[in-house]
Amino acid sequence: DQTGGLWLQKATHDFDCINLLAGSRPVGVAAMESRRVYGGEKPHDLKCSACDETETCPESPQNLIRRGDDGGMYQDSDDRTDHWCAFSREIENHDAGSALIMYENGIHASYSQNLLSRRAAYKRGATVVGYEATLEFDLAQAEIRIIHHRSDKVERMRMEVEDDGHAGGDLILAESFLDLVKGHARPNASLRDGLLSAAMCLAARESARTKTFQRVLEG
Repeated sequence: DQTGGLWLQKATHDFDCINLLAGSRPVGVAAMESRRVYGGEKPHDLKCSACDETETCPESPQNLIRRGDDGGMYQDSDDRTDHWCAFSREIENHDAGSALIMYENGIHASYSQNLLSRRAAYKRGATVVGYEATLEFDLAQAEIRIIHHRSDKVERMRMEVEDDGHAGGDLILAESFLDLVKGHARPNASLRDGLLSAAMCLAARESARTKTFQRVLEG
């Protein structure tokens, strides 16, 4: 409740992108979520170092080390010897969430986030279907693909990305912010844009909890 969960922590960035692609204001959201893997009945303060199931637990330090880096519990972590239990009763975030978003211009978007995928299964991108063509992009593969509907033509474009800081995005954001502060540029997105994606996330969370369609309030 304090952080907005994984809707507000993660989906807000994706909703920003979807809004830009849609070119219209979102008016309603219908969402669902589930927690079928993480969480459970373990004590909220349990760490692996005090647990007697580390030999069999797939998230224990020794098993993570045996498997090698898989982008799971140890992603962005400096401590590879111990961590909080992934199956404690304190965990309330969902494993997967999906939302249908309706826009004023008639476009509707289908969105899903799955927090279980690792290794080569990781994907983050979108498919945009139009009359003339379909556009696909995958940030993990750094590729854009355009499939033309009226010919056999398929265009592929590779993106050059950095290895750190959100594929180089952090540096670009910092430079854009400094240019804005110095008066050398105008913002690419407004405060209203940011508040709108946050409002969508809160509407999705409420929809998932109440199993109802939620309107996105105008800012």
